[in-house]
Amino acid sequence: MKNNVDTTKANLDQSKANTADAQAVVDNLQKQADQTQSVANSAQTALNKAQQEANTAKGNVDQATQEVSNAETLNQNLDSKTQTAQSNVDTANKEVNAAQNDVNQATQEVNEKQQAVQTAQDNLNQTQNDLNKLNQQLAELQQAPELLVQTKQQLADAQSNLQTANDNLVAKKNELNKATADLADLKTQLATNQENLTKALANLAQAKSGLDQANKNLEIAKENVEKAQQAYDEAKSNNDVAQKDLEDAKNSLAQVQEKQSQAQSAYDKAMKAYNDYLKAQQAVKDAEEKAKAEHTYFAKTENGKVVDEKGHIMVGYSVKGNQVFDAQSKLVGTLAQTSTTRRMANTVKQENAKALPQTGDKQNNNTTVGAILVGLGSLLGLGALGKRKED
Repeated sequence: MKNNVDTTKANLDQSKANTADAQAVVDNLQKQADQTQSVANSAQTALNKAQQEANTAKGNVDQATQEVSNAETLNQNLDSKTQTAQSNVDTANKEVNAAQNDVNQATQEVNEKQQAVQTAQDNLNQTQNDLNKLNQQLAELQQAPELLVQTKQQLADAQSNLQTANDNLVAKKNELNKATADLADLKTQLATNQENLTKALANLAQAKSGLDQANKNLEIAKENVEKAQQAYDEAKSNNDVAQKDLEDAKNSLAQVQEKQSQAQSAYDKAMKAYNDYLKAQQAVKDAEEKAKAEHTYFAKTENGKVVDEKGHIMVGYSVKGNQVFDAQSKLVGTLAQTSTTRRMANTVKQENAKALPQTGDKQNNNTTVGAILVGLGSLLGLGALGKRKED
């Protein structure tokens, strides 16, 4: 029995040592798992942040691309407006040049008409002078009839020429007036064309200014696109690194979980062995207590009290069959048929003696009367016996 107990105790110590080792391994693996999980969480956080940065960068790229597209569209519109304004300027320039040519031509015609008028006026003056001379000659030649006729004829021709020159002068004046009116209209048209040219030039300058601003915006948008692309590339790179870290963390976590599973299996086996040992130890203990109980005797008095071999009354003890149990219902001994010690016998005798009066007053009276009768009987018997002897 002692060898079994020692073996079981050694197995218990070994199981406890194995359990402690397994628990240390489990704790270490749990710590590694927690660290790996922390790394995985950090990697996941970095991944989420990188993904967010990538989405933000992608949004910036899209926005910058849209700005570039808008700038290009605006640039194209401004190019179209600039081309339209330039075309308007060119058209206005052509119109101004044409009007200027018309004005120059009309001015030249007016000058020519004025020259013609001046020439006609000169001719008229010359003819008038000739007429005056002829009149003078007529006055001088009135003395000569033949010369008079000739002079009259010359006078008539001079008057006819004068009328023709006068008619030519009127016609030239009319042409001059018409040319002057045409020149005024052309000057008005020239002023209108010059005003249109000024407006077209202003529109062209505004379009060029807008084009310059659009080009600046386009350059800024292109820079934003490059920056957004760089941020997107950097975020994507960070995302790739975070993904790799996350995969590594997941692999490490899987390895740790595998080791933890193995350690848990070893721990479960150790705990099973430990529990088996505890059961065996409890079985040994129960067997020892049962064996001890089989050699520990108690007596039961008539009033139901339990007395041990030392004569002590065991409070709370109970008897079932021939087995004695303590207050915790634990088997502690065997009920003896007779007292095994003198102290036990004395206590049982005393308790039984105490129990006799408790049967009732009638029984007590009967017992007392019976005892008296027995005593009298004894006396009577002894007296009769003495009388017989005397006889």
